[in-house]
Amino acid sequence: MIAIRKMTIEDLDIIIRLCEERKIKLDIELMKEWFLNAFALKQGDSIIGFGFYSEEGNNGVMEQAEIFTRDDQGDYLDMLIRSILNAAERQNLDEMIVNDDKNAELFLQIGFITMENDMRLDLKNFFSMKCSCSHS
Repeated sequence: MIAIRKMTIEDLDIIIRLCEERKIKLDIELMKEWFLNAFALKQGDSIIGFGFYSEEGNNGVMEQAEIFTRDDQGDYLDMLIRSILNAAERQNLDEMIVNDDKNAELFLQIGFITMENDMRLDLKNFFSMKCSCSHS
């Protein structure tokens, strides 16, 4: 079973170790600063990914989203990013900004648009339910 949940201190210790083992760059101090915006992706008892965002004014900034296991189709990363977006929207943030083009194709598929130096997603409209049906 796959679960995405708020990160715990125990998760952070494991994630730091997994990043070191896999030579994945992690700004530990930044993650600790924004710990309340950090999430762990778990499969059973194993952490298979994580992500977190910071806040600048009324916008979120996707700082990092990583998957530790094989994810050929990008499904795990997609789920993780969408969960982070949902959490940011629930915090009433206006936009999510991505400054890294590492997963640009996936962010575009999700609905981000490319601006001058980054990618942005309007959180206020992303989750709104729109129905054009009429009732007689």
